[in-house]
Amino acid sequence: MVILFIWFFLLSLLFLLARQTRVNGFIAVNIQAGPHTYTEQVPVSSAQQRHDTLNRVLYVQGLIGHARQGQTR
Repeated sequence: MVILFIWFFLLSLLFLLARQTRVNGFIAVNIQAGPHTYTEQVPVSSAQQRHDTLNRVLYVQGLIGHARQGQTR
């Protein structure tokens, strides 16, 4: 019984080590200007690409925000 327990314990540890988190798919980026809307599907295949894409979108949103503040003054 002890040998069987040790075998299943080691096998379960092996499965924990083999487990991976996969990132695969698309990020939808929506742009709206007045009544017009544009949606782009950006493909991502890793967590780093997802993070980079979201950072780029935030950067562009910041540029647009600064440009709008300059127009209202």
